[in-house]
Amino acid sequence: MLMILEQATKYLLLTVWIVAFFSSKGTAQTCSCAGAPLLGAQSSAPVFGGDLLIGLSHEYHDISRLYVNGELVENESTFRTTQSTLLEVHYGLSAKLSLSGTFTYVRKYRQTGLQTQNPQSLTVSGVGDGLLLLKYKLFNRLKPPSLQATIGSGLKIPLGSFDIRNNGFLLNADMQPGTGAWDGIVWSELTSSFDSSFPLNLFLITSYRFTGSSERFGTNDIYQFGNELITTAGGSTSLGEKIGYTAVLQYRSTSSDKRNGVPQPNTGGYWVSHISKLSYSINDRYSAHIDGRIPLTQELNGLQPTTSYAISFSFFVNLSKRLERIY
Repeated sequence: MLMILEQATKYLLLTVWIVAFFSSKGTAQTCSCAGAPLLGAQSSAPVFGGDLLIGLSHEYHDISRLYVNGELVENESTFRTTQSTLLEVHYGLSAKLSLSGTFTYVRKYRQTGLQTQNPQSLTVSGVGDGLLLLKYKLFNRLKPPSLQATIGSGLKIPLGSFDIRNNGFLLNADMQPGTGAWDGIVWSELTSSFDSSFPLNLFLITSYRFTGSSERFGTNDIYQFGNELITTAGGSTSLGEKIGYTAVLQYRSTSSDKRNGVPQPNTGGYWVSHISKLSYSINDRYSAHIDGRIPLTQELNGLQPTTSYAISFSFFVNLSKRLERIY
């Protein structure tokens, strides 16, 4: 029965991924101003059936930079941050099939009028949107250099609020914890590693998000975030028995949001960022990570705030059944 399920899942995910690949060629890419970086968390998953990997991360974004298209604008009057706490759960259904879920809590802060005598501040916090992703391993060549390919498909679930008001006025989308819409997601990962004498792992992760819509401003007033493409390429190596280092280049492209089918100004663009991560393996079950992100270049549509830098801390617990024999 499980073999039939695996084969059905394989062909379903392949079909969805191929359709998404070709349809994305003609689709403008979305600004994910609301919520937490859900897809960025999907970089690890258990391999064998019965494995369980749980991670807790906290990410801080300074969003004080202001750009017009690709030009930085002097902005000393506004300070913005977003903090996201993410709970990741990855469970291996079989040797090839796994299920991943991400649940979030978001806190957004904005302070304006810093050059005046009466600056105004606003804080919004709450549960963010969630993510469920089913992944299937297409092949896994163990002989060095190893090569593994995995594809996935799933849904972004609108768990977060998107209708919070301040003094009776509906807050902008970029200050809401959620988006209010169901989104479809396709995901793929290609990894390769070498033998122990040359401890280098290379990976390429690509995801595409098809956004849904919601009645944000009232009945028959439909708002839709644009589609989002994220491509991450990098490598990792060990700096000792317990310490690892990962270097990543990430490309993210988003389209303009739409209201009643009309593209909205000052939304969408593309970003290229560098991410560095240090990992510490406490033992075979527990590991801790810290990573930092800095933008290298961006081209935004119109006037938009964007990330100055981001930093993240995470802790993972590996509850693999295979490790029970060790203790």
